[in-house]
Amino acid sequence: MTNEQVTTSQAHIRYQQTHLPSADKTALATALVEHKQNDLPYTEDEYLLFLEEMDGVSHDVAAGDGESNDVAMAGRDWAGSSGDNGAHLPSAIPPVEGKQTVEGKQTVAVTLTEQKRNNFRDVPEKAAHTAVALPSPPWASRAVKPTNGIPLNIDTVARQGVEAEIPQWTVLIVDDEPEVHQVTILALQRFTYAGRGLRFLSAYSAKEAEALMAVELDIAVVLLDVVMETNQAGLDFVHYLRKELKNTRTRIILRTGQPGEAPEEAIIREYDINDYKTKTELTRQKLCTTILVSLRTYEQLLAFEANQRELEVLYHHLSERNSELQRAKDIAEAASQAKDEFLSLMNHELRTPLNVILMRAEILDNGVHGHLSVKQKNSLELIRNSGHHLLSIIDDILDLAGIETGKLSVSPRPISANDACIQSVDIVQNAADAKRITIDLVLEPSPIWVYADERRLVQVLEKLLRNAVKFSKEDATIGLKLCGDRAAGVTRFTVWDEGIGIASMNITRLFQPFVQLEHSLTRRYEGAGLGLSIASKLVHLMGGSIAVDSTPGQGSQFTVTLALAPTTRESRSAKAQV
Repeated sequence: MTNEQVTTSQAHIRYQQTHLPSADKTALATALVEHKQNDLPYTEDEYLLFLEEMDGVSHDVAAGDGESNDVAMAGRDWAGSSGDNGAHLPSAIPPVEGKQTVEGKQTVAVTLTEQKRNNFRDVPEKAAHTAVALPSPPWASRAVKPTNGIPLNIDTVARQGVEAEIPQWTVLIVDDEPEVHQVTILALQRFTYAGRGLRFLSAYSAKEAEALMAVELDIAVVLLDVVMETNQAGLDFVHYLRKELKNTRTRIILRTGQPGEAPEEAIIREYDINDYKTKTELTRQKLCTTILVSLRTYEQLLAFEANQRELEVLYHHLSERNSELQRAKDIAEAASQAKDEFLSLMNHELRTPLNVILMRAEILDNGVHGHLSVKQKNSLELIRNSGHHLLSIIDDILDLAGIETGKLSVSPRPISANDACIQSVDIVQNAADAKRITIDLVLEPSPIWVYADERRLVQVLEKLLRNAVKFSKEDATIGLKLCGDRAAGVTRFTVWDEGIGIASMNITRLFQPFVQLEHSLTRRYEGAGLGLSIASKLVHLMGGSIAVDSTPGQGSQFTVTLALAPTTRESRSAKAQV
């Protein structure tokens, strides 16, 4: 076999195809040289088409300032030159270092990478060839350990323009045979998944791979040889990756040229790898398929980890929120306990002695201890009135606290609305008489039955009537009107007065506890601002509603609405029909 045939055969093995006619190849090469000489840009496709379509072309791709792509054409007419009169086209880029002749062969030593690896590319000395120096394309990255002129690490991450903005999938090739790196990169250099190409990293031993894994955190796939510096080097790397680095995301594809050293079943059982292939079975199609499946799984793991991080953040926030709520709950419970203790104290320590005072005042007023003068009677009346007022405030506070804590309950049942109205008027009558106020009670001729707690309904009507007495002038008239609306199924209790009235802007605050609408009212009128709040809450506990209509200077009207209950006669009639 001639040198020309050897070179041509080697080129055929490397590229497996030659598609372009000779004239087209010449035109393409000439265009690339002209682009270089005139500093014109050229595309990746043009460059790779030139390298891959030329018969007998061997080439190195090496990036960086001052480096070049050395392209040797052997045994072909090309660019107007025959194989016998090879011409070297001029280049401003320095030649590759270390050219020397060993045993009749032209050997080119190329120094690359930080470790200054030396690689020897053999070209038959007598092979006629044309050497063309082309500029490194802007998208080429560093070449790692090139051999036989095959382009190695084409790093698409470094490409300029739009492609530079797209992140690439990182593939680490771990193998002690340089040819495996070259063939793998050549087979996969145009591979894409999800619109992203591949970025290749090369390691020639397990130790180098470990060093890369420590700094490269986004390696998606590792193509791993088993037998390198030791028979178990690849498996030791798997252990390092999974156990020491705790990396379960990176996909590991085991490729071995010595399957006997690493039996498939035992390896898969004992080591956390994702695929097992022998080098002889890995065609380009199978390699692409294996990489695709691995990248798909890697992408899913990335999404899973992202979701897991989001869940962890959410869990952290929820834990903090739960802690805050627990602290707030503890504070609220402590406050509630303090309130209960205070109410218990108020009920016992304040109400009990106050009842004793009122009882003693009643005894004195009855003359048990002798006749009282007019002045003494007036003083005793003041004591009694003040005591009853203070007792009513204590009762209101206890009722309000009981409602808010849920400890005060109501028991609605059918009761006579007429009787409730009469009872409430009787309770307030003395206070009305003291101001010569007339209470106008309007009842329907027929008894009206309502669903309510009788004691609490009387308490509500009493508070509304006392409020009317308090804010009415002397010699005024107030009223309580009862109306049953059988069509609507409700009963309405309306308390009205001719007092000072309420501005519309203040009505929304009217039923809030401890509210007096004007500070001046606090001085002119007695009360703690609890009556209407308690009345409203009790009405709602009984399933009813309360409304107010008021005009400043003309008076107010409060309407309590409760569910109408059937009369006793109607109940008996309904039971008879059943």
